[in-house]
Amino acid sequence: MSYCHGVLLTVLKGCALAVPKKYDLFLSYNSKDHVEVQRLADRLKELGVECFLDRWYLQPGHNWVAALEQALDQSGAIAIVFGKGELGPWQQKERDYALDRNATAGNAFPVISLLLPGSEPPGGFLQQRMWLDLRAEGGSGRLTSEKEDLQLQRLVDSLRSAEPVTALRSGLIPLGTSPYRGLKLFREEDSELFFGRKSYVNRLLELVRKKRFITVSGASGSGKSSVVRAGLLPGLRKRQANGDIWEAVTMIPGQEPLHALAGAFQTLVRPAELVIENQQIQIRERFQHLLKGTLTLADLVTVALQQQPGTTRLLLIVDQWEELYTQCKDPAQRRRLIDDILACVNDPRGALTVVFTIRWDYFGEVMNDRPLLDCLSDGQLQLGPMSRDEMREVIEKPAQQVGLEFDDRLVDEILDEAEREPGSLPLLEFLLDKSRSGTMQKSLQTTLR
Repeated sequence: MSYCHGVLLTVLKGCALAVPKKYDLFLSYNSKDHVEVQRLADRLKELGVECFLDRWYLQPGHNWVAALEQALDQSGAIAIVFGKGELGPWQQKERDYALDRNATAGNAFPVISLLLPGSEPPGGFLQQRMWLDLRAEGGSGRLTSEKEDLQLQRLVDSLRSAEPVTALRSGLIPLGTSPYRGLKLFREEDSELFFGRKSYVNRLLELVRKKRFITVSGASGSGKSSVVRAGLLPGLRKRQANGDIWEAVTMIPGQEPLHALAGAFQTLVRPAELVIENQQIQIRERFQHLLKGTLTLADLVTVALQQQPGTTRLLLIVDQWEELYTQCKDPAQRRRLIDDILACVNDPRGALTVVFTIRWDYFGEVMNDRPLLDCLSDGQLQLGPMSRDEMREVIEKPAQQVGLEFDDRLVDEILDEAEREPGSLPLLEFLLDKSRSGTMQKSLQTTLR
């Protein structure tokens, strides 16, 4: 499914607010969290909240794209559910739709972040909206039933209130949340906290619009994955001048890259069919067919586009390409994946673009593969170290997003230290993330105002 923003805005401005409300709350979630979400939906139903849960209302064989759009239009609010992993591709679209509608409707259509045990709080715009934290202290455990009921009652009261923002929101971000990612990569949902790489993101966007096969290379810790996930992807989600509508899947090769490929495309099947057990069976079956050559990457792309009405382009992100050489023990499987990719990107009628990230110290493997190197041609982006001004953005701008400021003298001291240590970007993020608690908090709290 892919929502064309032009069509969506027409709907939002022309008739969305006139559609009778049928559901109190639309639940947007990753299929991996369906058991927990269904439990919460049952509890909310007991409390008198009419929820839209795709598993309750979407029927196989029906136009589920139209059904989801209609359900969103008929819902009084949306809860973006955060589980242990990243947002699913469906959630990214539903989030974009919800934020577009919220921009038009304001408090009449609340966007609520709902945090499940083990989840990371949302970044960017979602941080500044309503949130409901169902995590126990520390973030990994579940609340007691009494405390959970109290939180859910807050949600119920908020949905019934004339002023839902003041009824539910108790701050810009959940207590203890850091606007920094530490040693973790930036996800698509963290894009509004991702700074310092704008020039590279713009160059990558331009490459993707012109080329079908692109590599992003750089030193370990230079932010290659973050540039692609938090920079490129949000840029492609926006309306494109040529009218293209993009969808994306991400894989990390691991020991069995064809299995990783099969699993990546699983995320694009219909949400009503996303039963965990069936998913694993389907992935194993696809993996076996890919091994035998009875299924190709081109076949996966064709099916994915058929399942995503309106989508015109598909982006395959192969993160940590070097694992094809360091983790994969089957040269035949590695070769089949590379050949399948080359066949797709060299097909002038194809709709697939491939971007892969690789560490500089493994780029020699690419150079020794003549068909692979020839196909890359001038589709290469080499990620260099940050300038002082870019590093300053990394330090200051995420803090500004949550209403904090650094003392200028401290920033200059941090920059001086960082410039003396090449490749210090991950450690800098780690330091900034840890500045919210413990010893780091004591050393930095006097400089935050």
